[in-house]
Amino acid sequence: MADTLIHTATAADAERCFAVLALAFCSDPPCRWTWPDPQQYLEAFPRFARAFGGSAIEHGAANYYEAFSGVALWLPPGVTPDEAALVSVLQDTVGAAQRDELFSMFEQMNAFHPREAHWHLPLIGVDPAHQGKGVGAALLRRVLDACDDAGVPRSDKCAKRSVIRAARV
Repeated sequence: MADTLIHTATAADAERCFAVLALAFCSDPPCRWTWPDPQQYLEAFPRFARAFGGSAIEHGAANYYEAFSGVALWLPPGVTPDEAALVSVLQDTVGAAQRDELFSMFEQMNAFHPREAHWHLPLIGVDPAHQGKGVGAALLRRVLDACDDAGVPRSDKCAKRSVIRAARV
């Protein structure tokens, strides 16, 4: 897959990026445990994606594959998710029992998050209509190769293992 099919998302592309991610995660078990009602999921997930990885767009580190078939939100070194917005969306949209477990999970993830400057991949997803075509691997490979070439650490714990394996082939 040619790198020319990957584009940098701008503020004008943000809603399309979040829509692709909502499609990509619509059958993800943790997401659907968090928001089991379809309408609730469709309203909450784009807000969650914006809070968790939306800063990638304003820092020029969000990529989409041709025709918005896939999106990767990378946070550059020193850029973090919008914690206040993340807490707000979870408090507004998640039931109390799940919310407490989610906050606990995020605290545990944070304990293992690298402390040195690094690139972080909070979200990567491919529209289900385009999955299995190498879109996710191409999006992932673009930044992984750049990090490796520059010797910059990265945190890509949200990426599925199969995509990471494919990107390394």
